[in-house]
Formats: sequence, structure tokens, C-alpha cells
Amino acid sequence: VTTISFANGLIFELPKLVYFLTKIGLLTPDFMRKYRKHAIVLTLILSAIITPPDVTSQVLVALPIILVSCVLLYIQANQSNIIQDEIANLNKDYKGFVTVGKSKLSVFGNFPHISIKIDDVRIYETKENTASSIMDVQDIYVGFSLIDIISGKYDIKSLLVENGVFNIVIHANNTTNIQNALATTI
Repeated sequence: VTTISFANGLIFELPKLVYFLTKIGLLTPDFMRKYRKHAIVLTLILSAIITPPDVTSQVLVALPIILVSCVLLYIQANQSNIIQDEIANLNKDYKGFVTVGKSKLSVFGNFPHISIKIDDVRIYETKENTASSIMDVQDIYVGFSLIDIISGKYDIKSLLVENGVFNIVIHANNTTNIQNALATTI
């Protein structure tokens, strides 16, 4: 029993290993996409080795590992598109303007949520070139629920802001720059 528990613990660390190998550049999303069938077979073989000799146990161990790995691969490969699409929607729907730098997957940056770390986030009161900055932040971790990501919803569950400034201005008409930026364009 101890050996099976230990082996299960080790095999469930595989998604973390893949994440770190991707983060340091040894694995790329293209490489993993190309060899995903091999990875699934390898996961099934490892599951067969550490479980009792029946297919149900093997599948019960392998399936969560395969699903988590697939979701992490999807996020890793599509994170820039997800962020840019959401920023474009924000800039279209509101009077304020948002700019962002690079983004990268951060599984543990805002645990227990799956996070995307976004660099150099700036929010302006309006879309004008002379607009004053409301927020200028070096890093923001945007946290999503794993279930939401799987279902294609990107409802933000948490935000972790690091290294930046937040300027709140109250105008003469008693509105704030945040209220002006969040006013809809419709």
C-alpha cells in the first residue's frame, strides 16, 4: 500500500515537472502537441505499473493527470491570445484604455487559482494620448478557476498586484478617474 501511495504521489507530480520544463524552455507547446500521443501512452504505462492489475484503477490514475496536463498545455499555448482578446474587449467597451506587456502561465503565483502573470499593466482614464495614468503596475497575477478555463469562461477569481502605483483622482464634478475609465462607451 505504501509503495502504491508513493508511486501515485510521484506520477501526480508529472504536470508540475512538465510546467517547470516548459518554463525553463526545455519543452515547448509545439513539441508537446507533436508528442502528446506518446505522453498519453507513457502516462497509461506508468499508471499500469503503479496500480493493481485492472483497467479501472489504471484509468482512474491516468485520467486526471492527462486532463490537467492538457489544460496546462492549452493555457500555455493560448495565454497571449486570451489576454489580448480580453484587453481588446475592455478597450472597446469602456472609455478607459488598458495596455499590457508580455504574459506567462504561473501555476503557483496565485495559488489555488491557475494564474497568468501579466507584465507592465497600465490603465489610463481615457483613450487620448494625453490621458493620465490610473495604474502602472509591473506584475499582475490574474487568477482563474480550472473549471472555468475548461468550460471557456475567463471569469477572474483573484488578482495579485506587485510593484506599482495606483493614482485615484477626484475631479471637480465629484467623479473619480476610475469611474470615468469604467464608463461604458455605449
